[in-house]
This record gives sequence, structure tokens and C-alpha cells, in this order.
Amino acid sequence: MRYVLVILFCFSGLLASACDCIGAGGLDKADVAFKGTVLRVRRIENGGGSYVVHFRVQEWFKGRQYTRTLFIETPCLSKVCCGIPFKRGEVYEVYAKNEPDRMVTSACWKTKRVGTATK
Repeated sequence: MRYVLVILFCFSGLLASACDCIGAGGLDKADVAFKGTVLRVRRIENGGGSYVVHFRVQEWFKGRQYTRTLFIETPCLSKVCCGIPFKRGEVYEVYAKNEPDRMVTSACWKTKRVGTATK
């Protein structure tokens, strides 16, 4: 019985993780990749707790290079639930995938904060 408890304790961290990043990636797997400043973060009233983040694009790495602003969805604002803690005025490198009617990023897609916007 003691060994069963030790094994369960060792794997409890894996079981508690909400993110499954298998198959996700950065630039090579993203449909859209850019560096941009967060203009606004808004919660979506869809019952799931997702957020839409409005970006001003500074530099394109891949994808829709004809637009200056873009909306990206994230599942939440915490890495605990696979989201990105986006903050207004911060600059991020964003790697996202196209889904029906939206673009989505998460902690699995290597999106990261790279600085603060200058005025």
C-alpha cells in the first residue's frame, strides 16, 4: 500500500496539469506569427472563460502580413490553464493557429512577452 501511495504522489503533478502540449509548437507549426503590442484584453462570455486579445502588429514573422491589428484568443490569463497572462501595453511574440472563425494561442505555442511598448 505504501508503494502505491508513493507512485500516486509522484504522478500527481502530471495528472493535475491542465495543458497537453503534444503536437504544439512555435514558428514551424503556427499559421500566424508576429511581434505586437497588446491594446486590449477582453473576456469572452462563452461560458468557458476564454479571452480575446487585441494586438497592434509591429513585425510579421508568418501569415497575414496585410493587417496592422489582430485579435487572438487564449483559453485564460494563466499558464495553469494553458493561457498567456497578456497585459495591456506589453509586447509579445505571438504564435497562433487558425481555428474556425478565430485564431488561438496558448502556453503550448511558445508565445512569450518580449518587453513593454514605448510611446
